[in-house]
Amino acid sequence: MPANFQQEFKQLQKKIFGFGFLLFLACLGLSVIWQKSIKEELAEQATKLLGRSISTLAMRETIAAINGIQPNSFHSITYFGPNGEKVITLPPTIEKGYKSKNLWNDLVYADIAGDLYWDGSNREHIMGSIHFIYNRFGLAPYAIVIWFFIALWLWYFLSRSQIKIQKNMDIEFETQQALFLASLTKKIKHDIRSPLSVLEALFEEKPKDEKWFLEQGSLSIKRINEIISEVDKNKSGVYREKQNLEALYEVKYLAQQIVNEKLLLRQNHIECIFDEAICYTRIDGGKLKATLSNLLDNAIEASQSKDQIQLKISSDDSLIMIQVMDQGIGISSENLPKLCTEGFTYGKSHGSGLGLFYAKKLIEDYGGNIQIESIEGKGTTITLLIPKITTPSWALGLVNIHEYHSIVICDDQSYIRDLWKMRIQSLDYKGKSYFFSSGEELEGSELLLKDSLYLIDYDLGADKLRGTELIKKYLNPNHSFLVTGHFDDAKIQNQCSEIGCKLLAKDQISNFGAL
Repeated sequence: MPANFQQEFKQLQKKIFGFGFLLFLACLGLSVIWQKSIKEELAEQATKLLGRSISTLAMRETIAAINGIQPNSFHSITYFGPNGEKVITLPPTIEKGYKSKNLWNDLVYADIAGDLYWDGSNREHIMGSIHFIYNRFGLAPYAIVIWFFIALWLWYFLSRSQIKIQKNMDIEFETQQALFLASLTKKIKHDIRSPLSVLEALFEEKPKDEKWFLEQGSLSIKRINEIISEVDKNKSGVYREKQNLEALYEVKYLAQQIVNEKLLLRQNHIECIFDEAICYTRIDGGKLKATLSNLLDNAIEASQSKDQIQLKISSDDSLIMIQVMDQGIGISSENLPKLCTEGFTYGKSHGSGLGLFYAKKLIEDYGGNIQIESIEGKGTTITLLIPKITTPSWALGLVNIHEYHSIVICDDQSYIRDLWKMRIQSLDYKGKSYFFSSGEELEGSELLLKDSLYLIDYDLGADKLRGTELIKKYLNPNHSFLVTGHFDDAKIQNQCSEIGCKLLAKDQISNFGAL
């Protein structure tokens, strides 16, 4: 049973228990009122009877009359004379009668008083008063029995309801889980086609540039892992994972990855028009790339090979605008409102009708908006408006490596060190470059004291200093870059913010240092 339902059911139990307690008080109160009504009627009849007996001055008959009333109806009966003196109390063992100062007696017992007259109904000559003492809670046992059976029925009803509701909730939960997993499977199948096509193209063409081949293959495998990881992220059935720390993503960097992927497949020429502003968002990078990939695929399928497709990204202080524009077949006005409906597809023989549905859901989940404009026969423009966040302190800007006297690189993988050598040579750097495979090698070096540029890998091997630890402990964070394939990890991003260093993705090494 879902946790939120259990909490709601516990609240219902508390309310029912509270109702049961109030019901108990109500039953008890009604028994007290009923008891009072009965005793008042009996006391009125008994007063008339005793008045006749006392008026005859026959004390024996009076006592007999009192005895006839008391045993079954009242706790005690006391007769007071006209001057307030006590004449007799029955049973005689109760000497003080109702005049006890005991608080318990005041709570449990009640007094009904009646006046006696010599002349009967004329009520002119009083001959005394009579007090009937009775137990207020005389009917309480019956009230408790009634309450017990009502409470027992409520408990039975609650137990049966809990079992029935839990069974129905389990069935509903299993059904929703099955539907959700089916939907998630469709989405993964839909999103994974593009990176698989890239891998297929790479192996079919066998590029001569081995490093470029490995880089593109690595990016495609990473995209596949991102798509598959949605299964773990969505086990709870929630589309967006709730976390204390959220990773941040640079939109233009993600978009460029997808454009490179499409160009690798030798699809239509895609013109990228990006403004100079850095655009960061909280939208999950893997899901945003899948959305952009799907939008570009739609544009490609709707266009001729000679048609140009534009991907435009711009931003202001609060919003990022992503536009995908094609010159394809367009969409009819009657079908335009249906495009983001699950299962609806247009102009695609093998379309699943999921791409735009998931795109709309993703963008709106993060407070954004999607707009579609199309003219049949002229083309379509899809605009994504998503919230922009403040550029994080660790974000990589333009770097001029020629400002540094030396460059220190620390990475445990030799091919990454080779990649750095190639990149530094391509920039015609005149200073010295130093390469280390672990933080321990760098610890004792005099280079720690120099005004160098530090490019430090995050994971330097098992049981070794991590890059963040090395920067924090020995290096100048203002001159340090943490280089990692896990640049989109929220914890690592947060550590870089705390340390004060910059963060660089390993697949950006080939673009590092360009002005």
